[in-house]
Amino acid sequence: MRGGILFISLPWLIVYEALMTLFLLVIPWWLLPVTIAGIASVVTLLLPTLPQLAPIFKWFNQLGIRSSSVNPINLLIIFVVVIGLTAVFIHLNGGKFDSPTLVRNQRNNKIAIYKFNELSIFPFLLFVPGDWFHTSFPFMPLFQIGDHAYAVLLVPILLGLKFSVRHSVPRELFLKMSKSMYLLVGVGVVLAVVSYFVPTAVLPSIIVLWLGYYLTLMLAKRRDHQQSFEYSEVMNGIRVIGIQPETPAAKMDFTVP
Repeated sequence: MRGGILFISLPWLIVYEALMTLFLLVIPWWLLPVTIAGIASVVTLLLPTLPQLAPIFKWFNQLGIRSSSVNPINLLIIFVVVIGLTAVFIHLNGGKFDSPTLVRNQRNNKIAIYKFNELSIFPFLLFVPGDWFHTSFPFMPLFQIGDHAYAVLLVPILLGLKFSVRHSVPRELFLKMSKSMYLLVGVGVVLAVVSYFVPTAVLPSIIVLWLGYYLTLMLAKRRDHQQSFEYSEVMNGIRVIGIQPETPAAKMDFTVP
């Protein structure tokens, strides 16, 4: 961090965008935005030391791409930012639009499940060291900050989540999930402060947050499975499993139980 501005290394940017493109093209049914950001941060930190990553590190060096000019704590900060944006995304969209899918349970009864399968691209303004840009793209304008030149790039950051709700009220479950992620972001801020004074704590902090994110998802899934209620067929009357916006049913204030 310099002057409160977030800087990111070019290797992280290349690894992140390559992973995002790979996941979107090869396995688009897996929504792993936080995982992609975590992998990019860990790979960037381990590039100079891990023998398995030596070919990538050598290729970057041949292109004149270096990561030494950026403080590693920025990799932790941007990971915390991605988790925070994901929490906001879930808070605003999770369970807000009920669109049930009918499936059959083990008893062959029809039940409704709610699949949250949303994806979004968030444009994020990042400062990237400009030495490589100046050499490869002389026409690109650079900004001088202190003794270093930086390029300002609008980077697409992937946001989203794939999660199915079977027993809980979708909106309530996603709100609780987002609150847990907000707490995780708070932990990330504390870890960032610690890493500022203890640089070797950056990599363990990223791994802790990574595990904490998946623990949040596992606990939400567990809470859902602990509910005995199912959105199943009823013998008498009807069960409301979804309400289409801007219809008479919506105006009657019906709610999904």
